[in-house]
Amino acid sequence: MVKRNYGRELRGFIVRNELALGSEFHLGSCLIDMYSRCNKVDLGRRVFDSMKGGNVYTWTAMINGYVKNGSLEEGLVLFQEIQVRDEVELNKASLVSVLPACSAVSGLIGVKQIHGNAIKKEFNDDVSLCNALIGIYSKCGSLDHAKQVFEHGSFHRDPISWSSMISGYGLRGKGEEAIFVYNKMLHLGNKSDMITIVGVLSACGRSGLVYEGLRIYKSTITECRIKPTVEICACVVNMLGPSGQLG
Repeated sequence: MVKRNYGRELRGFIVRNELALGSEFHLGSCLIDMYSRCNKVDLGRRVFDSMKGGNVYTWTAMINGYVKNGSLEEGLVLFQEIQVRDEVELNKASLVSVLPACSAVSGLIGVKQIHGNAIKKEFNDDVSLCNALIGIYSKCGSLDHAKQVFEHGSFHRDPISWSSMISGYGLRGKGEEAIFVYNKMLHLGNKSDMITIVGVLSACGRSGLVYEGLRIYKSTITECRIKPTVEICACVVNMLGPSGQLG
């Protein structure tokens, strides 16, 4: 409630001092984002509509606001509208924002359209966008497309890239593939972290690869010197339970 009142006071100050939102796109984007975070996306929309055309940042803020608040179709409609406006050029953040909506509403076809748009605009070297595509493709069950993005040579894979691909394989019960990616990550000199460990151990558990999972767990403790968190221990328990090795 306090944050919401501050937001109304701020907007009131803007109106009283005749600060024109029509030209202050950065200020408008911040207000839209603030209202969206307070679950008041309708107030964010009022700010958006009060701006004269806006720019890519205000449009992206509004799309992101809809998606974050579960109004996926509204976010998708706005995204489709922005594509026919010559004065507003899509950027990488716009595509990342709309991906969850495309996946939920349009499925794999919608995700492929966003991916094609990224390639057309030469955004396919952006790590944040590529990571989002890997995650969304995996959730849609299209591991081949996720792998294509992951193995594309033009973007620098970060820890999120590796953990997303490993988790994607694990989610679909492909433990051996997840272990292969994990070992490749280590071989290339990348360090594992808690998220990556949880991903590969979960993959081992779903695929019944108990021996391989225990080997990874032991190397995590001894070689990587990662402390066994609650999440990591839960993965080990879930892995050992079905095989009757608990107790």
